Amino acid sequence: MKENGYITSNAHDYCDKDNTRTHHDFTYEEVYDHQFLLCDPNNEHISLTTIRCLYGKQNIEQLYEYTEQFWRKYPNNRKYASIISNDGHEGTSNVIKYSDDIVYNFLERLFNDNLLKDTTVILISDHGASMPSFNYIYDYYTKEIDLPMLYFIINDRKNVSYEEQYKNMNENQQTFITAYDIYNTIGNILHGDDYVNIKNKTQSAETAKSEHGISLFSEIDP
Repeated sequence: MKENGYITSNAHDYCDKDNTRTHHDFTYEEVYDHQFLLCDPNNEHISLTTIRCLYGKQNIEQLYEYTEQFWRKYPNNRKYASIISNDGHEGTSNVIKYSDDIVYNFLERLFNDNLLKDTTVILISDHGASMPSFNYIYDYYTKEIDLPMLYFIINDRKNVSYEEQYKNMNENQQTFITAYDIYNTIGNILHGDDYVNIKNKTQSAETAKSEHGISLFSEIDP
């Protein structure tokens, strides 16, 4: 993102020892311009069945407040913000519902202030309900474990042929995809129909599409 001229921000509450160490050991190219790590030093567990709170607020609320400050600080700049929360990483499936209003109000405030123009919002989970608890006794558990969430909210952009892309997206439903496809999809969003590839550090030719994936806005061979 920074190589493509974006100001970057990352806010997260993923604070067990291994992941905290990883987030502070980025190579130079991977360092964010702004970073907010919110952790309770007395609790390193990510799979809590209670709401995470520090300083009188939910942790996830503080992550979104930080990101909103970042977003408003650069109203006319190309920017990228990442928010990572573990409120859904527990077995009861109850904690995550307390985040709904926080996420909704965050997006509504920015939208009403015209700060989401030419902005793509991606909501994603890395996996489905894979924290067994009591859920493992139900048949749906074995299905949900393999069903991560992926939503795109895309504002109109002049460099994208939406009619063709919507057609492809509809046809690509229920198709097995990988993280490589999501990688290429984000590149497609950034560069529109002129997309070839974001710089892929595993490839020598920057202009070649990833051999492992394809944009979800393209036609996928089943």
